[in-house]
Amino acid sequence: MKIVNTAIFALSLTLVTIGCSKDNDKAPDPGADPQQYQLKSINYVTFNGTANYSYNTDSTLKEIVYSNGTSGYTVAFEYDNRNVTRIFVNSSLYEHHYNYETED
Repeated sequence: MKIVNTAIFALSLTLVTIGCSKDNDKAPDPGADPQQYQLKSINYVTFNGTANYSYNTDSTLKEIVYSNGTSGYTVAFEYDNRNVTRIFVNSSLYEHHYNYETED
């Protein structure tokens, strides 16, 4: 009986040790090189279209240019201190403004 209890204790200790071990497989830090993780374009096969992304120097999204060969439009983004303040479509009345509460 003592051998069984020792075996159960050893097995439990092993499982706890494995379950609590530190995970060293870290994902790459996207902050290290922001351009490495920037989406450049999307091809819409069904619609024969493309979306091309461009970025500001601080890696915020500047605009998305949608086209399908015969027509297209641009969605532009404006920021204040890296917070989106306005998203709009050039040549359209489509426009969204974003306001943020200030911290006191």
